[in-house]
This record gives sequence, C-alpha cells and structure tokens, in this order.
Amino acid sequence: MGSPSRWKFARAREVRPFSARVLLVAGLVLGFARVASGQQALLGAAIGLASGLEIGDGGGRATTWRLARTRAAASVDWRSDEDPKTIVLGQLFAEIEPQTSLGMELRWGRAMGNNLEAYVGASATLAPATLFGPVVAARYYPLGMKGAWPVFVEPSMTVLPFGTDLPSSKAIVWSLVTVGFRIDLSPQTEP
Repeated sequence: MGSPSRWKFARAREVRPFSARVLLVAGLVLGFARVASGQQALLGAAIGLASGLEIGDGGGRATTWRLARTRAAASVDWRSDEDPKTIVLGQLFAEIEPQTSLGMELRWGRAMGNNLEAYVGASATLAPATLFGPVVAARYYPLGMKGAWPVFVEPSMTVLPFGTDLPSSKAIVWSLVTVGFRIDLSPQTEP
C-alpha cells in the first residue's frame, strides 16, 4: 500500500487544480460583474397647519359639532425605489388652539397617480392627556408632486374612542383639513 503521508500528498495535488479553477472562475465573474444597487429609501418631509370640526361630548350632555383643535404638523414619509407607490408616513403634531397638546400618527398609504395619496393609520394624542384611534386621510397635490415645494391639501377623519381625555364614554371625531408643503429629501436619480 504505501505510506499514509504519501497518500495525503497525492490527494492534495488532486484537489489543488480544482480549487485553482474555482478561484479563477470566481475571480473572473466578480471582476467583470457590475455592481448591483440594492433597494434605496426615498424620503420626504412635510409641514402643515390643520383645522376643522370635531364632534363628541364636550363635557355636557350634548354632542355637537364645534371647531376642532388647530394643529401644526411635521411628517416624514418613506418609500422604496422598487415600489414608490407604497408609503409609510410618521407625523408629529402640536395642537396649538384652544388647548395645547402633543401627539403623533403612523400611517400606511398608496399613491394614486401623481396628485393623490390615500392613507390609513393610527393617531395618538400623548400629552398632557391621551387619545387614541384610527385615522383615514387623502393628500392631494393640486400642482402635482414635481417641483421645489409641492403644496398639498389633506382632508382627514380621525375617530378617538380611547384615552384619558374623553369627557364621557363617547368617542371624539375629528374632521380636519391640512394645508402644507412637501419636499423630497432623497436625491432623485434617473435610470
């Protein structure tokens, strides 16, 4: 039979040419391959002012429509370059009249062409007292989204059945209209 060390040496010589071929092919493939770009986030930011009507128990027995809380809002939206019609939006808002409070919204949306986006999500007023509930909204760009500062008008409806700021067991409903501007934060690349 032969010595074991001689057999290992012969086996190593057989494997070496195969490994060299694999490394050569892998090097050629990697050397000539183009760099693939991965998924990129397309970010945008918006600011706006909102007001409208609210209905709910105002502390007494009557449920009536009245002026809603006026708010200033700032939002950031995220889209993927692979599916730019799907939008995730986070918004912080400060209610500035008739009382002051802070809150946030998290929304999922779809772009319906160049001028319209539709959203569903959750809204929460967090300080000084809490209100929680679902929100639906539609953001309309009358001049389109292209341009340096696209203007938008956004009607929204929020139902707030939970929280410590409810004067009774009835939900509060906000019907708001926001007017604002949106800018793209990601550099636009042409294919």
